[in-house]
Amino acid sequence: MAEKVTYYAVVDDYTSRDEPAGVLRRFVDGDRRDESFGRDLQWQFSSLLHSAERGDTQYELIPISEDEADRIVARIREAAGPAESPPARPLSPATPRAHQRKCSSHEKAAS
Repeated sequence: MAEKVTYYAVVDDYTSRDEPAGVLRRFVDGDRRDESFGRDLQWQFSSLLHSAERGDTQYELIPISEDEADRIVARIREAAGPAESPPARPLSPATPRAHQRKCSSHEKAAS
């Protein structure tokens, strides 16, 4: 029997459902666990969903389909560039875009 997975778009003040800051997934069958996909291009443990359930409203977590989650993951991979040249400094999926652009500008200026 396949595990049931629920996906969520991570939206903050700088993003929207159409272009969220990141994506979360929750495995609900068996051992429940939450993971986020971020700029490091890997699914890793995340406490965002657990925090939201406890009242942390820093991010809006919008339930989405697996297809939508796949599109977000593809967009993040594309934004990261070729696999052989990972970002100089991995950013979390929930880092506001304005901060990401600021970091990128500083890194380019330092080059």
